[in-house]
Amino acid sequence: VSLSALREAEAARIEAACIRCGACFAACPMVPFSAAKEADPVGAVVGVLDLLHGGAGDEASRAWTAACPRTGSCNAACPAGVDPRLM
Repeated sequence: VSLSALREAEAARIEAACIRCGACFAACPMVPFSAAKEADPVGAVVGVLDLLHGGAGDEASRAWTAACPRTGSCNAACPAGVDPRLM
């Protein structure tokens, strides 16, 4: 299994499990300090899922991923059990 295939499989698993509720975005301690602070939580999550597949995302999703400190605050917030830090 190549690294590329593993990455794509994990991205597909995350996308299938994510219910796009925005709870991870709302729980992130860095959102208020980032350019994503005014973003729609659901839209930001959809943008990050796009980034996972090599897309451009949007400004909010790029700002959110750039600000992520990998604290794991988002994990407990996810009702679907996705580890948003992997997004």
